[in-house]
Amino acid sequence: MTGGRQEGDRFTEATAAAQYLHDRGVPDDAILRETTGRSSWESLAASARFLKDRGMTKVVLVSDPYHAARIDAIAGEVGLDAVTSPTETSPITGADEWKRFGTETLRVAAGKIFGFRRLDQTEDVGDLVPGLAML
Repeated sequence: MTGGRQEGDRFTEATAAAQYLHDRGVPDDAILRETTGRSSWESLAASARFLKDRGMTKVVLVSDPYHAARIDAIAGEVGLDAVTSPTETSPITGADEWKRFGTETLRVAAGKIFGFRRLDQTEDVGDLVPGLAML
């Protein structure tokens, strides 16, 4: 499970996801957690480090359908052999769906051109790709 804590969160994303699995019968010792990442790249890079230390590189990534292509590409960049399993539902609906499709398409393209790590470390994405940060 991956994901740190954003401002205002009581729990990390990884902790909430691990609790969900635990409540459905997955033993706690079978759940690995990465709790420091504040972005998809940070979470996957940190996960890749501790997984590789355990001799693991094959992962299944579960996320929002709009986010699947980007996390798959990031996983490849950090040395993970990933398959994605997008969720069947999303809180994003209506006109926001089109905006998210456009945003994620541009972010995947920019990440493939400039590298996802570089995008993650750039404070103003508009410096690399004018207009991208507005989406």
